Amino acid sequence: MFKIAVCDDESLFAENLKELISNYMTEKDLVFEIDTYISGKKLLEQGVKVTQYEIIFLDINMEEIDGIKAAETIRELSRDVFIVFVTAYVDYSLEGYRLDVIRYLLKGNANFKDTVNECIDAIMEKKNYSVIKKVFNFKEGRKEIILDRLLLKLRTLISAYAS
Repeated sequence: MFKIAVCDDESLFAENLKELISNYMTEKDLVFEIDTYISGKKLLEQGVKVTQYEIIFLDINMEEIDGIKAAETIRELSRDVFIVFVTAYVDYSLEGYRLDVIRYLLKGNANFKDTVNECIDAIMEKKNYSVIKKVFNFKEGRKEIILDRLLLKLRTLISAYAS
């Protein structure tokens, strides 16, 4: 399962971005969970748990703790989290290189949906991720099972049974 975080102080933009990501992941038949945070401070309150996210979409210009400081803290905890800067300002692109962010997305871009999709494609390629499907033939017809979802359901059942 992909754990994704969206951190942006503009709640409407954060919801729109969450929807774009959700549409992409659903279209690719990926199992995912997206959490949203309204500030870098709220995101970092997760402590070490912030490293559970595979992808963090991070606004740069936020109150209290900005995206640069949040990314620095995340990098101190993990080099494995894919950080994507999402901002209206071009001025911070050099910080992106320093913090090894995978992409720098501009909010005002007319092709924003395409750039988000391309960004996630690049992450999937780096992770060498593919959806494993198995086709079963029944009397009633063929049924395609996504093994990632099956494993997630089994894990949920096992942990519920163990509790």
